[in-house]
Amino acid sequence: MAHRSNTELVAHVVWAVKLRSAVLDEADDVRRSEVFAQKASDLGGMVLAAGCASDHVHVLVRYPASVPLSKVVQRMKGASSRAHDQDAANTVMRWQNGYWARSCAPDDLEGIRAYVLHQRDLHRSPCAQEDWEAPDDG
Repeated sequence: MAHRSNTELVAHVVWAVKLRSAVLDEADDVRRSEVFAQKASDLGGMVLAAGCASDHVHVLVRYPASVPLSKVVQRMKGASSRAHDQDAANTVMRWQNGYWARSCAPDDLEGIRAYVLHQRDLHRSPCAQEDWEAPDDG
């Protein structure tokens, strides 16, 4: 009898615009989320939620064990940067190098999903530093 692995890998991923420039227009949020979803799907994954602030994005993504999270993020970043440059008149947008990620337990997904989807609302007024912005201890 063949044995199969059963995995459910979900990560909350955040990355920012180069120099934290506030160039992510709210009118483009749906298109940007569609690009993230397509790239994750191309690799066998699924975007469970995506939310944008003016200078960074949050994505809750399920991905297969056969694909490194770094590859999923690389594809989402690259495709969304290209889409922005094609869609936006006379503007170029680049992401900062790297990203922040945290694995998610199945029981926590609804709370994280709600948090990700409400990024614009959360950043309309000054807010406390988020986990992903904390200085690296290493």
